[in-house]
This record gives sequence, C-alpha cells and structure tokens, in this order.
Amino acid sequence: MPAGGGGGDLARGLTARGVAPASEAIDRARRALVDKRSRAAGRLLPFARTALGAGWTQRFAAHAAVYVPCGLLYHVDDAWAFALALAADGDAAVRRAAHDVVVSLRVRWSRSPRASALRIAERRSMVV
Repeated sequence: MPAGGGGGDLARGLTARGVAPASEAIDRARRALVDKRSRAAGRLLPFARTALGAGWTQRFAAHAAVYVPCGLLYHVDDAWAFALALAADGDAAVRRAAHDVVVSLRVRWSRSPRASALRIAERRSMVV
C-alpha cells in the first residue's frame, strides 16, 4: 500500500464490491450492530425499556455511540452500563426502572469496575 493513501482501498475491500459505496455499507453495518446491542439490552432491561417507551431506540443509540462494552459477557456489560446511566435520568419512572433492573442484574451477575475479559461473572452462590 502506498504511503499516505490506500485507506479507501481497505474500506472497499471490506464491503461488497459494486453493491454500495464503502461509507454506506459501513454505516449500514454500524446501524445493524447498534440494533443488535439494543435488542440484547432490551431483553435484559425490560422495565427500563417499558419506562422509556418510544424513546428507547434513541436513548440506546446515544449510549452506544459513547460506550464500548467489554468482557466475555459484553451484552450484560452493555446493558448494565446503560442501566447505570438511566439511574441518573430526570424522569422518576425511568430512574426507578433503572434501579430495579440493576438490582436484578446484581442477583445473577457481579460486575468488576476493571475493564477486562472477566468484567462480568455469573454468581455461583446466593446474594445476601
């Protein structure tokens, strides 16, 4: 690859040739990943999803734009971080729902403050 260029060649190589320009294909893949993350978080945060109603999609997309989940159970980390952010929401119903889902997540998993592959661990004993 020549110095100072060729980045477009890489992007074109990673997308379907002749189907769409690289930037469109990359944007479509980005949106699909955010949708997948949103669906996974929605299954783990049903009360928060209900409390946000139609605003769920926009609020989760804003979260996904700034938060990169980590660990082997990255979908749980993603949902947990979103719930923690919602716990500071201006709407009392959203705050209560976020609190409830964080409690339910803590019953099943533990979350380390360190960003590592083992950030989320499934609990093997009762929570007291």
